[in-house]
Amino acid sequence: MLPEGNLGMAEFGEKFNVSRETLSRINTYRELLILWNARINLVSASTITDFWSRHAADCAQILDVAGENIHSVIDMGSGAGLPGLIIAALLKDKSRMQQITLVEAQSKKCAFLREAARTLDVKINIENKKIEDLSPAKYDLVTARAFAPLTKLLDLSLAYSQLGARMLFLKGEDVSKEINEASTKWKFCYKTTQSITHKHGCVLEISDLMRLNTGEK
Repeated sequence: MLPEGNLGMAEFGEKFNVSRETLSRINTYRELLILWNARINLVSASTITDFWSRHAADCAQILDVAGENIHSVIDMGSGAGLPGLIIAALLKDKSRMQQITLVEAQSKKCAFLREAARTLDVKINIENKKIEDLSPAKYDLVTARAFAPLTKLLDLSLAYSQLGARMLFLKGEDVSKEINEASTKWKFCYKTTQSITHKHGCVLEISDLMRLNTGEK
């Protein structure tokens, strides 16, 4: 786990082997986030001072868990573009990016995402709609951060999983409770990887997902 509150721009670049050019772009994104956050609620203002750990590294660790065979990603309920924009920047840095889709229902947040994508110089799809209204397509990875309880995430991810996507979600201290609740409606295997940024957080991977026949409609 990273030392709490002790990760700056240079340390992030070293930890995730990021080029100076990409690091500079992510820093410009950080500055843009601060500017826009004063106008629309993108992230908790108290977390921006520790951006490189609380946001950048927290999102980047998804790719460490996922490995090198990730080229296309869909980020559900993207909000400020976390984790989707950070993942896109890192995949481009490694020349591994093919298709990145950020799904966000709020128009104001989508306006920010478009400006942030331009700042990061990444070509991504931004879908201004609910994930439920999007026709499923094939991706290597479906992910989300601070978007919905696990039961809801599984419902939204099922179609992508059936098309071959891996499911990796950033979760906090309630992950065990969420897994237990989801188990009443779903059959699945799971693996947790200790978060490098949060003592009680993890990257949760779900596989072999199947809806249980509970009699509910």
